[in-house]
Amino acid sequence: MKERELLGYKKRVPRLSITQKLDAMIKAIDGVAKWTLGEFLYHLFKLVNDNNARTFFESQFIQGRTTYGPLDILDVSRMRG
Repeated sequence: MKERELLGYKKRVPRLSITQKLDAMIKAIDGVAKWTLGEFLYHLFKLVNDNNARTFFESQFIQGRTTYGPLDILDVSRMRG
């Protein structure tokens, strides 16, 4: 047994590519939850916490404090269409 394993370190799991991450999310949304993307987004943004405030994720996203915000998504959809 290696020293790292003896100290309780776990073996590093390789990082997933963007395609692998998207595939996993789509499988969960469609295969497990049986939702469309629209249903998923509706329920995600409908969530409220105990204080009836917007969730941290939603507020960060809507305020543009994430890597990609609403305008980035609209820009991508315009490039395709």
